[in-house]
Amino acid sequence: MADQARSSENPGRPRLAITGFAGTGKTSLCAALAERLGVPVLGEDMAAIAAANQECQRVMRFQWSTTEERSAAREASVAAYVAWAGKRDRLYRENPAFVADRWELDLVNWWLVHFGLGENAVDHVTSRLMQDMREKAKRLDAMVLMPFQSPFAASGSHNDDMLERKIDFTTHALFRTVATGLLREFVSLPVIALPARPMTLAERADFVLAELARRRAAPA
Repeated sequence: MADQARSSENPGRPRLAITGFAGTGKTSLCAALAERLGVPVLGEDMAAIAAANQECQRVMRFQWSTTEERSAAREASVAAYVAWAGKRDRLYRENPAFVADRWELDLVNWWLVHFGLGENAVDHVTSRLMQDMREKAKRLDAMVLMPFQSPFAASGSHNDDMLERKIDFTTHALFRTVATGLLREFVSLPVIALPARPMTLAERADFVLAELARRRAAPA
């Protein structure tokens, strides 16, 4: 039913989201696909979340932080996540077709990694973000999953939001594990998984578009 709803709502240009670890080429692929499809790119725009997370971690680790300071830092971090989800909701409604650099699955992934340990009393926010992720999945035609391989970008380089990429195998594995777990347990959405073999940007775009065309041509 979900696939039929997607097709009936948007029989022409697609709504795609790209997810993957830092430095694996998401933003470059977004731009390439958007150019070929003639649709806008929805930028990652996670700088505010990264800054709020960093400040929250600093406050939580400082042994002399007061209860009020810890609570304020946690609330600021929560607010950044909620604001991102609200902005994306508006962009999804304003753009009938797009290529999104990350989506709500990435948001939940960051959230679980950031708040998954410790006594943070944020279960109500986790539930809200996960429900939002499920609902947003219904508005997408497919998700592109970047491969689990050595990232293209060097550790210490910066993305378009000027966030420093801290690239290592452990955090890459953690991101991938959480992402695939969320897909398996909580989201019903067609996934186009890029193969791990070396591919140029053009080859990656060709692969995604060919898979998308094949899936759209398949009998319902």
